[in-house]
Amino acid sequence: MAVARFLLLEVVCLLALVAGTNQCEWTSCQDKLTAFLGCPSGKTESQRKDCGTEVCVKFIGCSYTHTTRLCCDTGNACAWYDFSCNGASLADFFDNATDTLNAEWKDLSDDLKSKLTTAEQFKTLTAAQLKNLSKDVLAEVKSVAGMSSSQLKEVSDQVKSFDLNQFQAFMKKVAPSSVADTVASLVGSCSDGEAGRADILRSVLESPSAWGDESSWSAANISALGCMLGNFSTDTLAKMADDALAAAGNLQNLGSTQLGALTDKLSKMKSANFAQILKGINKSEMQASIKTWGKSVQAWGFEKVEMIRTELVKNGAWGPVQNWTAMQLSDLGSLITFLNASDIMALADEALVLAKNLGNLSADQIMTLGNKIGNMALQNLSSVLSEVDPKQLHMAMLSSCDITCQSDADMAFLKDPSLTTATAAIEQSAQKISSRSAAAAEAFASSICNASLVDSVSQASADLKAATSVCNGSAKRTGSSFLSSWSKAQKSELMSRLMDMDAFGAVDTWTEPMLSSMCDAFAGLTPENVAKLAAKQLIKSQLPNYQLAMAAGDLPPSVRNAVMPKLKEGLGAVETWTCDQVAGARELIAGMLPEDLSKLSVSAVRGLLPDAFSAMSAEQVAALGAEHFKNISQQARNRLSASRLIALDGSKDKLRAVVCGAASTVGSDCPPIAVDVVMSVANMSDAILAILRRQFESIDGVTAVQILSALAASELPVMSETSRRLKAGGLASNAMVTMRALYSNATSSASAAIEKTKAAAVQAATMCDGVVQDVVGIDLDLASLT
Repeated sequence: MAVARFLLLEVVCLLALVAGTNQCEWTSCQDKLTAFLGCPSGKTESQRKDCGTEVCVKFIGCSYTHTTRLCCDTGNACAWYDFSCNGASLADFFDNATDTLNAEWKDLSDDLKSKLTTAEQFKTLTAAQLKNLSKDVLAEVKSVAGMSSSQLKEVSDQVKSFDLNQFQAFMKKVAPSSVADTVASLVGSCSDGEAGRADILRSVLESPSAWGDESSWSAANISALGCMLGNFSTDTLAKMADDALAAAGNLQNLGSTQLGALTDKLSKMKSANFAQILKGINKSEMQASIKTWGKSVQAWGFEKVEMIRTELVKNGAWGPVQNWTAMQLSDLGSLITFLNASDIMALADEALVLAKNLGNLSADQIMTLGNKIGNMALQNLSSVLSEVDPKQLHMAMLSSCDITCQSDADMAFLKDPSLTTATAAIEQSAQKISSRSAAAAEAFASSICNASLVDSVSQASADLKAATSVCNGSAKRTGSSFLSSWSKAQKSELMSRLMDMDAFGAVDTWTEPMLSSMCDAFAGLTPENVAKLAAKQLIKSQLPNYQLAMAAGDLPPSVRNAVMPKLKEGLGAVETWTCDQVAGARELIAGMLPEDLSKLSVSAVRGLLPDAFSAMSAEQVAALGAEHFKNISQQARNRLSASRLIALDGSKDKLRAVVCGAASTVGSDCPPIAVDVVMSVANMSDAILAILRRQFESIDGVTAVQILSALAASELPVMSETSRRLKAGGLASNAMVTMRALYSNATSSASAAIEKTKAAAVQAATMCDGVVQDVVGIDLDLASLT
């Protein structure tokens, strides 16, 4: 282009010479002294330019060693703006003196041209003169540096119509302060692809004489950018102060790409600022940003996610939570961690099962979902378990097993696994729960073994006492119902999956705290699972694992039978077992072989619990001796009734010991005949028990009536792999009542007593909506059962 310009100059000058007009020539680059002598004779200097070498002196300034001059015929000097003879010098006043600019320049008046000489002269341009300047002239003239704010506002429409090159050339020269004052007038249509224009504008505005660094821009500054804000780079947006950006009035121009790229900034800012931004942005763009927001490793927190959720449930967005699809739920990514419990429970099963972000669920949310998952089909449950974070699942289970004290601080890490303290807190909590479980096991066993045989404490009372002793009398709860609604098959699926997860390592290396987290899940144990466990893992402080023992009532015989050899290996020969160890094993004792039961010491059997006896077979009961029965609590002996005493037929000492305890002779303390009745009732209540008692007391010859047990369906022992022991009328929900009528010597025989008792029982069952299950007569004189 420069070559073209000089060729044009030569042609113009040649034409001028031919026409006899003024001729101008530039001298060669002369030293200052030669240049001082001036132009040749007959010529007058029109313009002068420095050339040669620049020399700078500190504190004085810089100057050039040589000068070149434009010499024209005397009397006909070429004006600086006359392109016909001064095209080369014209380039000094324009960034890019193009041929197009030459053509437009010729149309300007001499007065207008002269005002374009310097920045100071430019300031004298009127509004009319400014509007007469073409876009090419306005963009390229260097004197635009003198343009005032008011002048810039006058030509704002021209500036908005600049192409990118013109806009860049113009902004490079114009005063940043003028741009800062009129930026709102310079913003055009902000169409797509205007990022370059926005970046040019940013570079001007960040000048100290304009708005300064982006971090210092005010809300008013940002608002003045109008729709151009949507073209700014995310780097620029990220530098803006949170308060200023949040208060800006043009946030609706931010697009989803920008909002997504601002994830880190948005997730870290104050909730109040985020609320303002959420209110100001376009909601469609917000929805399109959710997936990117959900990929953030930075925790959003409960407040911000609640704000996002409030927008998502609106009509026109995602709608009610229960209508969210698996894809929408997956798009939430890590945001799901901070959804509240009611929303988590409201999610549709199908969406939950197919979601790909369940690994972000917190332990607290997994606990909340316990019942919901428990109602799922086994395949769906398996799908959910495969997606959740193993560590959060473990923590949920562990927390469910905890004995919580009123003085405990809220365990925030259960709700927010992103906390920096979460990992250490989980470890500390696991150790704490393990220690509490061990202490509770000791306290429970002590309560059972230190009670009298007659006034023995119930298991429920002993459990409560154990919990309060661990918490210094301030226990708030003893676990939660995380797995309470799960079936045995579901618990087995959970147990198998836990044992297969790499996160926990080989099963035989599991620590005691890990085992303590199984809690209700132990009900899903299979003999195959038990075989993988190391015996030492099942013992803590010389007592069976507290959580395993607590779940023993839900274990089928095959599992109890599989656990017992492990306990024998861990605790040693059964002859050495103490009362505390027997009590600590709870229903697990029902897995002990008859020959091992017979080896228990008289003092150890005081630890046999009522529920343990309920889970034993008649053969196991028969293995115990009369002295054993005399040292077992009355509550426990009451579970030895009806057909479960059949194996004692013919053993007078054992039968007397079972029925009468320490009483050694038949008499007032030990009536000669007893009749046991097992009955199911649809609804257990004190009123029903009172009716049954009155009905039995009215039988002729009865001296006393005992309610041996009144067990809800959930309290009945598991006596098979698939069900509990008794189901009256096929209804597993029915409660079971066992009563004993004691007869005096006046009764002629056990058979006669049975007939009278049976008749009364049938009548009582009719009155109480019940069914008689079993009637057994016991003749303590003859040591026989009928």
